[in-house]
Amino acid sequence: MFTPPSSPRVDESRWCPPNMASLTAKEKHTLGEMLYTAACAGDCEHIKLLLNIGAPINSSSLIKSLYDSFSPAKAGMLSPLAGAAGNHRLDAVVLLLAEGAELNSTHCSSSALHEAIRSDDIEIAGLLLDIGADVNSRNVFNSSTLTYAVKYSSVDMVKLVLSYTPNLDQVSFAAAVHWAVWPCKPESLELLLQAGADINHPVLGGNTILHCAVRSKNLETVECLLRFHADPRRRNNVGQTPLHVAEEGGCVGLARRLSEATYRMRKT
Repeated sequence: MFTPPSSPRVDESRWCPPNMASLTAKEKHTLGEMLYTAACAGDCEHIKLLLNIGAPINSSSLIKSLYDSFSPAKAGMLSPLAGAAGNHRLDAVVLLLAEGAELNSTHCSSSALHEAIRSDDIEIAGLLLDIGADVNSRNVFNSSTLTYAVKYSSVDMVKLVLSYTPNLDQVSFAAAVHWAVWPCKPESLELLLQAGADINHPVLGGNTILHCAVRSKNLETVECLLRFHADPRRRNNVGQTPLHVAEEGGCVGLARRLSEATYRMRKT
């Protein structure tokens, strides 16, 4: 993840007296970059100085390799508030919000809430949610905050996001329940299922979560899904059930367990 440099110090005399209208676009951009860096460093005194001389509080800065789920990683734009939230700078977050930073900005690639969740900062994420951050917001690559919690963060973060009743069916290539299967996070998966996530939600190719769990070859995840009554008889677009997938992959133990579950379901 991007690590910002130490907060640089600006020569206040160069910019005074403050007059936002007199700043050129280039000067505003420069001050915005400085504000982002100061926010990431948690340098509140410098943040105040920069705002006083006209730094745009809702500016956006280009961050290379922001989205490392892609290969190569993709760049993105972040606001000073998102930078502070993603770098565990609670005091800077509070200051920027008090000075008018947009909580649910639409001008950046990723929200402050997304960045706090990705950094697994329960305190900052909780603060943002408490004051109205959109729990169903998506970043520029269509990832929901719940997807970020499941994919990148702790079980406690998943619990926090779920407590604000997000849309469980939002899809970012797949629903959040699928992201709990692929990195193999059975605790998060169970929380999602308890909250009412669709256990038979299909993804590309008609594969259900159970198909995906079998492909990951993780017995604990498969057992969790079967406890919540995932249907082992569901077929994907090429006619395979999860049992077929297990047999094809040589997963003898999984195949035996799925065969038992299929037999029991047929009897009910």
